[in-house]
Amino acid sequence: SNTSVATVATSGTVTTLAVGSTTVTATAGGQTGTSVIAVLESSVTVTSLAVTGSTTTPKLGETVTMTATATYSDGTTAAISPTWTSSNTSVATVATSGTVTTLAIGTSTITATVAGQAGSITLTVIAPSPTTWRGLIIAEENRCSPYDSNDYNYSQSVEDDIITRLGGIYSPYTGECFDSKSETDIEHIVARSEAHDSGLCAVDATTRSQFSSDLDNLTLASPSMNRYQKVAKDAADWLPVNNRCWFATTIIEVRRKYSLTIDRSEADALDQVLATCATVALNRSTCTGG
Repeated sequence: SNTSVATVATSGTVTTLAVGSTTVTATAGGQTGTSVIAVLESSVTVTSLAVTGSTTTPKLGETVTMTATATYSDGTTAAISPTWTSSNTSVATVATSGTVTTLAIGTSTITATVAGQAGSITLTVIAPSPTTWRGLIIAEENRCSPYDSNDYNYSQSVEDDIITRLGGIYSPYTGECFDSKSETDIEHIVARSEAHDSGLCAVDATTRSQFSSDLDNLTLASPSMNRYQKVAKDAADWLPVNNRCWFATTIIEVRRKYSLTIDRSEADALDQVLATCATVALNRSTCTGG
């Protein structure tokens, strides 16, 4: 960039011509790389090296730009291109340009070295901010403790309350009416094992019991539907024939109520459903007899 200070041959050999600073640039395949060269008087030496970063607490996945500034024996300073190293390459790596790539949560010391002098800075890589969707944290399912259905027991007497809420003995999933409640199963809209892996694995027994009997998450279904079709599937793998908008909204409300996470595939499936909804109200079946 300053041929009065230095020139560079096609081989990459730099010839220094005057005291000063210049940037040497290499270009190949549409990509460029640069190196700052400080040309000193022959009697001037580097006495110290200071390292700064665009941040010292990057989030996982972020990159950090490092800068090295040398102080010379004549009192002058200049930005330079030193040799870079990382003390913990499982946490962060550093390129020759000084660009740091974060790989894992933890700490690593980034060191610059030139002319026998070294400077360093410690980076603490932290977890990224959680991604949210409709008030829910997007996260992969995580079974943080073993799942035991006995932790999620509920009384069969709750079925009468479900029928009262529905206004009849029918399944909102199909609209099918039943002659009596003996023909139905109690169905958890957000399945118990799904809720366990979405956050309830870390809560107390009282909260699990409350979830199991919560009428906001309970409905009716035929035994074949409950046990062999929906089972413990989430909305990414199963959707009802009827009342999809009500079903999608209920899932979101229940997950919010218990601070459950949701994985990206289910969120995408619910978005597709809700994009078609004129109403999210339950379409009740009108049943005779029973």
